[in-house]
Amino acid sequence: MDFILLIAGVYGWATFSLLMHELAHLSLGWMMGLRPKSLRVGKGREWLRMRVRGVEVVFAAWPTIGAAYVEGMPLRWMRWRGSAYAIAGLLANGVMAWGLWQILERDLVEGTARSLVKAALIWEAWIIFVNVIPDERELNGSRIGTDGKQFLDYVTGRVALRLLREYEINIRRYDPEFDVRKSVAYRGDSKLQEVHQRALSEYKEGRSSGYLEACGIILESGELLPGERAQVLDSMACQYVQHARGSP
Repeated sequence: MDFILLIAGVYGWATFSLLMHELAHLSLGWMMGLRPKSLRVGKGREWLRMRVRGVEVVFAAWPTIGAAYVEGMPLRWMRWRGSAYAIAGLLANGVMAWGLWQILERDLVEGTARSLVKAALIWEAWIIFVNVIPDERELNGSRIGTDGKQFLDYVTGRVALRLLREYEINIRRYDPEFDVRKSVAYRGDSKLQEVHQRALSEYKEGRSSGYLEACGIILESGELLPGERAQVLDSMACQYVQHARGSP
């Protein structure tokens, strides 16, 4: 009976620990002005899916890996914001490991409860170890970087540089003199980014009218540079033609 309780307790702790890990990412992202989008705890068969204040939350069978996603990270200061976001989960695990260690050091529990605390501490040490190593892991058919890999990608500027180059190449098709460091994307206007994310969601869902409406709001803001404005107008024209032809 004690063994069954121990196994159940370890499973429960692993789920709780992973939830706290991912919540740490989202919480810090929210404090930095980012918008929490979704949170996933575990892999395999899902046993719970719900929305909490607009955030999609999913629990799956095996709490060995999770993911947290945010929207609205501006290109400016992305290196430091992204780095902080990447290590937030590890800091949460470190705090939990310290708390478990204190329980053992002060002999606050005994018997099966003490065995459970030891197992939970070992689990925290393992989670910290595998997340510190820069690597990629599989989650529902996709490859995601560990916290260590994401931290290195952000702190070295690789993520920001790649996104800056992609955005600049795209807009320079319309304006060869475009300077990405003067753009809305680089400055990080939170209201415009929110509308932009809404436009992307409408586009992905095939709702042309919603997409065109969101693009109109972006154009009316007057914040776009000429190249950015031309790109939005071009995208709207393509979407209007597709809509007129009856395609999504």
